[in-house]
Amino acid sequence: MKKSITKALAVFMSLMLVLMSALPAMAENSSEVEAYLNSTYAKAISGFEKDDEGRYIIPLSKTSVSLKKDTSSKLYTSSWSSSDDTYAKVTNSSYSASAKITHPSYNEGAKVVTLTLKILDKTDGKTVLGTRDYVLYIETKLATYSLDVTAKNEKGEIIDNAKVSVFDSRNIEQNPSSLSANTEYTLTVSALGYVRDIRKITLTQNTKLDVILKEGATVDFTVKLATGAKTDNATLKVTSANGSQTYSPIEDEYGRLCGWYPLRAERCEVIECEGQLYLRYLFANGSYGAIEFERVGIMTDFEYKDDLFGEDNSTLAPTMQLIHTQNEGIINAVKNSANIRFLAKVANMLKPEDIKKERKRFTEDNLSADNDSGMIIYDNKFSDLKQVESKPYTPNALQMQHIQENVCTHFGTNMDILQNKFDENTWNAYYEGKIEPFAIQLSLVMTNMSFTERERACGNAIFFSANRLQYASNATKLSVSTQLFDRALLNRNGVMDIWNMAHVEDGEKYYIRKEYTEVSELQKSNEKPQIIIQQTPAATGQATEPQQTPPAAAGEPTGELKEKEGVNNAD
Repeated sequence: MKKSITKALAVFMSLMLVLMSALPAMAENSSEVEAYLNSTYAKAISGFEKDDEGRYIIPLSKTSVSLKKDTSSKLYTSSWSSSDDTYAKVTNSSYSASAKITHPSYNEGAKVVTLTLKILDKTDGKTVLGTRDYVLYIETKLATYSLDVTAKNEKGEIIDNAKVSVFDSRNIEQNPSSLSANTEYTLTVSALGYVRDIRKITLTQNTKLDVILKEGATVDFTVKLATGAKTDNATLKVTSANGSQTYSPIEDEYGRLCGWYPLRAERCEVIECEGQLYLRYLFANGSYGAIEFERVGIMTDFEYKDDLFGEDNSTLAPTMQLIHTQNEGIINAVKNSANIRFLAKVANMLKPEDIKKERKRFTEDNLSADNDSGMIIYDNKFSDLKQVESKPYTPNALQMQHIQENVCTHFGTNMDILQNKFDENTWNAYYEGKIEPFAIQLSLVMTNMSFTERERACGNAIFFSANRLQYASNATKLSVSTQLFDRALLNRNGVMDIWNMAHVEDGEKYYIRKEYTEVSELQKSNEKPQIIIQQTPAATGQATEPQQTPPAAAGEPTGELKEKEGVNNAD
């Protein structure tokens, strides 16, 4: 018995000595492993700043850390682990790894967690050949404070039925008893019979706040069915004009129209209430709004079935499905042409599992980045090996052009307009066929919804137009400018507009062709011109004063100026 115990103790001590002798070797990486770590895992954790101690700072905005794993090596594989799964829980997969970060509370303080990268032998995937540690500094959550709100009326009395709501920047309701410090929130306090109070708050400590609500108006509603009978089973929702879920017409403080709000036709419906038509519309946040139908302007297109709101783009769905199918075909063709590079024929009969192994081995030995020789060598397992030429897949140009033309035809445009390759002829056709009808329709709609019948009768209107000569050639602009300016159809400022230049002083005057005489000066053309004759100097070299001769009457002799007869009538 004693011999057995002694023998067992000897074996145990031997094992302990072997394990203790192996520990230093595991703690220190070999030069090969160290070089591998320095080259491959130099940026094992990227996207984070380091502090003075070399720790990766994990800010509050980050909840995960991507960890690098190298899968191309033939000698090594890797595995990650964490010193504290509570704050950094590591998940390993065959090709990647990540750490889920849980930030500690403000009272717990920042946490330091060590992530360990283990380099394992690829043959068994268990033997540890080297390690490297990466230290994370996980920041704490912001301090939280409580907000205690008491709603009171103008007399200082507490309103018991008041509702207090706190929303963050994403409009998500928060618990008032746990609000983050130095964060802006929206506080809403409302009560039945009082005007709702909305304000911005930022807490730096536990806060008690008294909110004074003003009394509001009381409205009694009587709800009737379509048959005229009264009902009590109705739900009414009334919100104030400054509420975040209420959208009213854009008017100023005097009730005058000062703007328009566009609505999506697919989210609108026409309803009738007590003989009055209303347009009810739905917003993206789920709230509804309504407005009198006569105050709404509607522009429709594709009036196939619905003459009120028109049709959507569902008729384009088959064409879009065709484009999607064509794109998928291009993607698959590119993938196939890029993946298959060699065609090998197996010499012997092999099992499917063996074929997969041989294909993997051949790829790793010859087609990986480790093969820097440029040579492929294979044994007699393959009787033939051919390289597959990679030909780029080119879709049918006529088919693609036909699809593009279908889309452009649906929207009434063309590729020259979309790609800014149009000339003045293309632009003129597009303007007359698409822009001008839209401008006329928009002008009529905006005029009818903005002015009363009497205001329209007095000439009030909203008119939309575009400069058709904006994309004309310089030769066309010059021809239009000169021809219309000479005929007093354009003034100088009109010419400046054609050339996209600033207006000039007195540019509103019109000129007509008579050596470019101002229009207001045309009446003076009936006066007889006075002829001033400069006499020839005398032989003594002295010049004589110019003589002003009045125009001769009809049939009166001109004396010494007879040889210049006809000059008086010259224009």
